Amino acid sequence: MFASIPRDVEAILADPASASASFLERPAVKSLSFFVRNHLPFLILLPLFKFISPYRLIEGGGFGLRDIPGFPGILILGLLLMGAVFDRMQRYSMAGGIEPDRKDFFDMQPRGKNLSLFLYLPVSASVFLFFFHPAPGYLGLMATAIYCIYQSVVAWARLREQTILHSLSVYVLSAGLL
Repeated sequence: MFASIPRDVEAILADPASASASFLERPAVKSLSFFVRNHLPFLILLPLFKFISPYRLIEGGGFGLRDIPGFPGILILGLLLMGAVFDRMQRYSMAGGIEPDRKDFFDMQPRGKNLSLFLYLPVSASVFLFFFHPAPGYLGLMATAIYCIYQSVVAWARLREQTILHSLSVYVLSAGLL
């Protein structure tokens, strides 16, 4: 079930255009199901990595529960939420907008469903860096976030045959909706 996640993360980091193309050939799944299968395992591992980190033992930090949940998980969830909203805005604009009276409204699955969530897999995978030290964890999280946001904007621009600037403006608008 989880065997494709490391390959997907590696493909996104090495060649995001071909990774996006291979993702678009897959059957569409519900966004929540995609999140649970691909991103949730990393979010579950984050407190575990912070808990068993050798940095905590070297620094003499205790194993208090106040240090375990924390800011990295909130950052990752916020970025994933922004990606999900961006996906929705792009999909609804491709489908002609939101019209609840349409009979096929809930059956619409335009091309590119969950594309941003797929391209944000390296953001979730950056939790492994928090095992070593918080500094590389946060640096890796920010670096992958910037990279994945850029690749998401470019992938949607390529898919919709529009300029990167137009796709970026839709991303900023979707971030403003939050």
